[in-house]
Amino acid sequence: MRTKKEWFPDAIFCIDRFHVVKIVSGAFNDKRKRVQKDEGLPVSLRKEIRGAWKFFLMRPEDLEHIAFTYAERLATNGAALTSTLVLTEKEIADLSHLKPRKARTAKVARLLEADPDLKCANELMHLFRDWSDMPWCADKRDSLSRWISLAQRSNIFEMKRSAKTLKRNREGVLNGYKFNKTNATAEGLNNSIKVMKRMNYGFKTFKRMRRRCLLSLGYMRVIKRGMKLKRREVRGSKTLGSRHQHPGGEASERHRAAAQREVGAYGLDMPLRH
Repeated sequence: MRTKKEWFPDAIFCIDRFHVVKIVSGAFNDKRKRVQKDEGLPVSLRKEIRGAWKFFLMRPEDLEHIAFTYAERLATNGAALTSTLVLTEKEIADLSHLKPRKARTAKVARLLEADPDLKCANELMHLFRDWSDMPWCADKRDSLSRWISLAQRSNIFEMKRSAKTLKRNREGVLNGYKFNKTNATAEGLNNSIKVMKRMNYGFKTFKRMRRRCLLSLGYMRVIKRGMKLKRREVRGSKTLGSRHQHPGGEASERHRAAAQREVGAYGLDMPLRH
């Protein structure tokens, strides 16, 4: 924000919706972790809450969805599972794929009843996800204000903190949904460059890393007539690409061929992907 105000005062600030949703989901996860560490709850219930963290984050419609063909195949091959996977019958029965429809929904509802604040945080999280899935309209701004008001009036520290963050960056959040901008491309390029650095155990100079990135990431050709090489000594006083050399002659041809070989060593004469 400080850089934007200082260097790009006229730019429209947009926040990626992935990070916006992650703020609220992370707040719910922090609340869940605090509940599962509560020594006032039974140990078995705390273990169930810790083991069902993925179910809490799933949408209700996805929570009830079960691939029946896959579940029936697992149910009919219980003996094979016991022998091949070295699982007991109780462990197979605990598999969510073998449970009947709505069993996971009932489990999530039962675990949420253990703590009222956890249930309230879960409802706020899914309510915000519904707001995030809404197409852009005039009511989206007012709906966000109402959600922030609900979260601030709750007695949950984590949700109040996330509401404060969204309120402070409300314009950037709304612009991200309005203009549908994302930084996925930039994050993907950064990840590819980091992987490339690890695979090559680093680069000696930035110029070499830049050439490797331009070759691997599929940029358009930026070098049309070769590139300017750093002058270096060749056979005593002669330099590669020296301006004092005559354009013709055998020595000039040798220097030009050596320069072409050095450029080709970096693969810069290869066609790049578009």
